[in-house]
Amino acid sequence: MIESNLNNFILVLPILAKQQADLPAFVEKHRWFLDRNGRLLIKSSGEFTGNVLSDICSDRVMVVVRNDRSIYDAWNQCLEELNGRGLTENTYVTFLGIDDLLSQSYVDLVHTTLQEQPSLDFVYGNSRHELKGTSYLHESPENPKLFGQNNFLFDVPHPGMFNRWSTIKNYRFDTQFRLAADFDFYIGIALSKSLKWKKLDTVQATLGGEGISASLNSKQIYLKEWATIEAKRAVTLSSNKLHTTVTAWIAKNPLVYKWLRQAWWKIKSMTR
Repeated sequence: MIESNLNNFILVLPILAKQQADLPAFVEKHRWFLDRNGRLLIKSSGEFTGNVLSDICSDRVMVVVRNDRSIYDAWNQCLEELNGRGLTENTYVTFLGIDDLLSQSYVDLVHTTLQEQPSLDFVYGNSRHELKGTSYLHESPENPKLFGQNNFLFDVPHPGMFNRWSTIKNYRFDTQFRLAADFDFYIGIALSKSLKWKKLDTVQATLGGEGISASLNSKQIYLKEWATIEAKRAVTLSSNKLHTTVTAWIAKNPLVYKWLRQAWWKIKSMTR
């Protein structure tokens, strides 16, 4: 195992109170990260019960308990918590969900890359998506539209993407959005400064395929929120609105939508 020191890496994990039971398994899967001095910030929306805290106790684990209104409110609370901890400018922060798994080999490569290019704002790779035993690989582009100057597309999954603290520390997620605040967050950064990034040809994380962004009404929400972002930022989003509109129409029949979605995942898994 590479004995690199990850003391300038922070893994941020916001959870709901009902997800606390899954924490010990998550921490165990990322034990390698903590053993190499990486830090984990857990933000729970409710008080801890039972022996969960004792099961995950470590001097590398930071715990915050605070009610929140949404995932984006929780992320903002995490940013505020980190802002009060006097992080160095070259600290790198990544966000995960409780169902996600950060890749150890990817982190090794990020660590080596940052030693060679310490001024990078963002480092990312590809991602593997899993849904009920089916998975497919999302290949991120070398020059993502995510960091464009007008025509934007969220083509780099943010779970597992490493964000330089000095780049993101003064930005917050707009909590008026239910699903698209991450679009707005990164667009705001890209419009405000010249960015440096690097794509690594490896999987950054394995991501769970469930969640609100995969819900039946998510497509309609995205259409409305993309329009709000375009007006707010005076930009164009490269989202496929026709595809989203058709999908939203199909989603009116939940059984058909779920069947087609699972079929599409199987097709993608066979073609990757």
